Amino acid sequence: MTALQNIDARAEQKINQLMPFLVKTAGGDPDLIQEGAIALWETIQKAPDATDGYYRTKAKWSIIGKIRGVGRSVDIPKAYPRKMPVSIVHYDADLSDSVLADRRRVPIDEYVIQKMDFEQFINTLTSSEAGYIRMKMVEGLADHEASKRMDVTPTRLCQMKKALRGKIEAFFTW
Repeated sequence: MTALQNIDARAEQKINQLMPFLVKTAGGDPDLIQEGAIALWETIQKAPDATDGYYRTKAKWSIIGKIRGVGRSVDIPKAYPRKMPVSIVHYDADLSDSVLADRRRVPIDEYVIQKMDFEQFINTLTSSEAGYIRMKMVEGLADHEASKRMDVTPTRLCQMKKALRGKIEAFFTW
């Protein structure tokens, strides 16, 4: 078996292994799945010993790039906004409702935007950070009660709060 055949066999194996990711990222669209597979094959040719995360990232970038621009497939038009992969936002009504302004005082479109931004922010947090925010904002617990419930020391809670401040600033600062 030649070196090129070895790389082709590895590429075929890796594409089959990552096919569920391609299908999910492409939203089931066969043309976009094909674009992702081509990107995987090219990436494996250039970097045969890379990690799966690297391959997934390259395939995802290729799929998103093809959505926004012209792909190699004849039937992918210049703009394809309806096929843009959608990110899932896990909805936590109690938390977002308690944090956001009173809906009656804010126009509905602004309220929806604030709610979506907050929910996306919550999805970036660890479970302990999100739990701490829930305890403070929804349940109104004091820090010492929250640290007891979370079974962490006050020092660790202080460190978590400091990290949370940084994440809040990074996420909500334009």
